[in-house]
Amino acid sequence: MATADSKFDPKRPGATELFGWDFSRALSPNEIINSAAVAVEFVSGSPDANPSSMALNAPVIAGNKVNQLITGGINGNTYNIRFTANTSMNQVLEAVGSVLIRD
Repeated sequence: MATADSKFDPKRPGATELFGWDFSRALSPNEIINSAAVAVEFVSGSPDANPSSMALNAPVIAGNKVNQLITGGINGNTYNIRFTANTSMNQVLEAVGSVLIRD
């Protein structure tokens, strides 16, 4: 399991929230994000057979940022949210943020 680059604020199990990653520091001038993917990975807590179901819909590219709606999760669990951005200069950028699910 990858170590998280950053920690997001905790999320409540019943909440649906927008999480995002700003890739500006890794982009050259005039370079854009062409496509993106987001994966949710179980890190610790009670076993979760389907953490990928926490990502609602497709990620949204907003300028230099990749955004993803995240829902659910098991109270007390920690998950990694892995953001991958493919750019116009053929870079494949990846960042990971961890989130604790807490009531």
